[in-house]
Amino acid sequence: IVGEPTKPELVDPQVRETGTGGGRFTYTVKYKQAQNLPPAWVRLEIALKEKPETARVIDMVREGTGTPSGAEGVLYSYTTPEPLSPGRYTYRITASNGFEEVAVAGEEPLINTPPTLSGWKLSPERGDENTRFTFEVTYTDADNQPAVYLGSDGKWNRGLRVSVGNTLYTLEQADPNDTNYADGALYRVEMTLPAGDLGHSFIASDGHASVRAPASGVVPGPKVLPATKVSMHLSRASVTLDAQTAVTLNGALEPVVPNASVTVTFGVLVEGASPNDVTEETRQTVEVRTDSEGRFSASVVPDQDGTWVVRASYAGDLAEGGSRGSGLAEARFTVDPARYTLVPGMHMFGVPTAFKTPLQDAITGGEFQTAHYTGDLAAPYLYGPDPVLPPPVPGSGFWLRAKATLQVTAKGRLVDHSAPVTLAIRPGWQIVSNPYLLPIDWQTTQVRVAGQTLPIMQAGEWVSPFAWTWDPVRGDWRLLHGDYGGFFAQTDRELQPWQGAFLYSRVEGELILAPPSENRVAHEGARAERARHRATEREWWIQLRASNGREVDEFNYAGVTAQGRAATHARVSTPPRLAGYVDLYFQSPGSSTRYATDFRSPVAGEQTWD
Repeated sequence: IVGEPTKPELVDPQVRETGTGGGRFTYTVKYKQAQNLPPAWVRLEIALKEKPETARVIDMVREGTGTPSGAEGVLYSYTTPEPLSPGRYTYRITASNGFEEVAVAGEEPLINTPPTLSGWKLSPERGDENTRFTFEVTYTDADNQPAVYLGSDGKWNRGLRVSVGNTLYTLEQADPNDTNYADGALYRVEMTLPAGDLGHSFIASDGHASVRAPASGVVPGPKVLPATKVSMHLSRASVTLDAQTAVTLNGALEPVVPNASVTVTFGVLVEGASPNDVTEETRQTVEVRTDSEGRFSASVVPDQDGTWVVRASYAGDLAEGGSRGSGLAEARFTVDPARYTLVPGMHMFGVPTAFKTPLQDAITGGEFQTAHYTGDLAAPYLYGPDPVLPPPVPGSGFWLRAKATLQVTAKGRLVDHSAPVTLAIRPGWQIVSNPYLLPIDWQTTQVRVAGQTLPIMQAGEWVSPFAWTWDPVRGDWRLLHGDYGGFFAQTDRELQPWQGAFLYSRVEGELILAPPSENRVAHEGARAERARHRATEREWWIQLRASNGREVDEFNYAGVTAQGRAATHARVSTPPRLAGYVDLYFQSPGSSTRYATDFRSPVAGEQTWD
């Protein structure tokens, strides 16, 4: 040989089962070398793919009379003397001409063991068109190959199939992390089915061999009965959150089922941290009975804005051995947020929902300012709007100056309008507010101190029985009091929605605001209270008024009244003023407290008011 020997080649490697079958295979390859150098050796390495420890190396045998430099080369072969055990094999053929080594490799053969199916199960075996039927089966493959099926696109997909009523459904692996198919893997599917007496069978493949269970025929079941149709109609498609407008569901069962129990649920879709994070919260569940014509109805007063979901479900009587299938229907309606209009001027304000964002995000129409009373003599107010201030919550009040007509939008959930709301109170003045979207009667308010609870009209040692609200139109105070009736012109029994009130407490405790539903009871005694406060011939009073041309202070009364009422009317203290506002008041000798009233018992002789 002149020059360096060229590198040999291994071409056309093949693996074929022997003609006699039985699991024996023949490996062949062609050896070529341009300078006609024979191989020093040609070797075959065989191993199970997932068990490299099974590898074995065998010298291949030359076949025929070809030459290395010829067009066909020299054929080398090896035939396994014994059948190969099941599994996927890898091979590697190497050869050397004494100077250089070459190799070819592949993954053959696959000696497949067909999979098996066992433990198939159906639950329940009887139901209706709304029933969720579950099919289960255990798939086992000795070669540890997952279950696959051939899709309509001609590609293999993970899973196996169940044929129910001649329709194929896909079962998914119950535990996708289970990769040991040799010891069995559970596959499951849950679905509704059309009515009929159905049968089913399972079909599985490992990509090489298929298996059916049962081997022939079908497993009887399930028996699927027709569902009962539930028709629904809502009285409103949309409402505005106001704590009193109801949405009524009117429904019926078809075919008619008289005196049947229907479950109606009202829920609202609530957004989480992101718009895609939406959950449904059930707000009301009621059980109603159908009439003789299968009709039923139920109502809800929404307590939150957003999309509401109404569902009516009938369980049927299959569990009792009957033939009536279940029924289910769903409808939706929308609830717009509560809104309130603020006229230009000062407002003592409160909100009916807990704001999740700063106040300025909920107010449109122009500029505004807020002042939150702290009770601190050095800094009695925190001024806003300011993002660092906590968002307002129901029951807390504050001042708001509107520079134009503003629109306030309150999103979120209302407090329970059938339950009382408890507010913490501290010694001194504080601004509370109506947490409801309906008026509340001040006479129904209670105070709790150290575990003892009293009506506010009897808790004078703890808190003042009256509170002060602000009239944004007149720019002046109004007295909130449960017993005064019409004694003063600017007196109210009710605290209105969105309205705040200045309250004075002498102790630390809790203010318990009664729900609006209790107002009706309180109003029944209102006429008697007004009659009791009519003046007698020996009673008189005068009203004093002061104004700076913009603001006015006209809640100032002095006079003579009956002995019993003098005690409650005599010293009604005035709340803290904002800087720059008119303040007309009475004072008693030796006291710095400012009073809006000075009533005295009738006595002989002259009296002086300061």
